[in-house]
Formats: sequence, C-alpha cells, structure tokens
Amino acid sequence: INNYNEFESIVKRLNVASDNNIIAEEIQDDESNDTEKSNKSKDIINETNELVRDFQRKISPNQLIDLDLEVVRHTWLDSQDRQSIYVVATFIDKIPNLAGLARTCEIFKIKALCLPSKRVEEDFQFQLISVLATKWLPLIEVPELDLRNFLISKKYEGFSLIGVE
Repeated sequence: INNYNEFESIVKRLNVASDNNIIAEEIQDDESNDTEKSNKSKDIINETNELVRDFQRKISPNQLIDLDLEVVRHTWLDSQDRQSIYVVATFIDKIPNLAGLARTCEIFKIKALCLPSKRVEEDFQFQLISVLATKWLPLIEVPELDLRNFLISKKYEGFSLIGVE
C-alpha cells in the first residue's frame, strides 16, 4: 500500500467483499437449483477469497504447530557450533557471580558451564540474573571432589587447562 487513497480503496473493496460473502452465503442457503444463482454465488465467493487472501491475519502459532519445547531446545543445543571452551566454576560460591557467568557463557557459545551443583539453577536470585541463559547453555555438574578427575579427562581430550583467580 503506497498511499492513503490506495488503502481506502482496498478497505472499500473488502467491505464489498464482506457484503458479497454474506450474500453468497444467503444464495447458497437458498434451496433453489437455479444454476445462474449457483454460478453467481461461486463467483462472489472466489472474488471474496481473492481479495482477503493477501491481507495479514492474526494467528496463534500454538494452534498451527504442536511442538515439545524441550525437544526443540535440545535439538537446537545439539546443532550449535560452540566454542571449544569449558568454563569451570566449581569454586565460585556467590550466586550473582555464577548467574552473570552463565549469561556470559551463553553469549559466547561456550561448550559447557561446569557448576558445583545443578541445584544452583533453582535459586531465585540465580534465575533473576541469568534470565534464561541456562536453558540454552549446556551445564555440567562438577563438584569439588570430582574436579581433579574432570580436569584430567579434559586434558586427555586435548584441552588446555587455564586457571584464573
């Protein structure tokens, strides 16, 4: 639509189409077998459908597709090219710091964030700060007792270990 006059013209045509649709329904309801009325009805319905077809319609995507969001999320996570970096946050004990780190890791698409416990995800403060980062970021639970073995296994897989204090 380039200008107001064109818009006004389309609205008028739609109003006519709407009126024609009502007329077409009345004609279809008529039990007469008159072929002229039947053809006129079909023409009006076709014209109405043609006019209305190109207009934006409000739809609810939930009605169109029925997807399991967990399946979609895991499929998306598996398909992402991620940085070959594991961020190990086993010794971080402040919830706001862990939540901020989760958001940063999600932004940089790191391979996984290693937390001392996955229960951290349930913390209200963590949820407020990390927003939904952990829904799109792989998390690995690496408690302090398992940290040494985890780091050694990553070293054998070819990762370099870098410690930051």
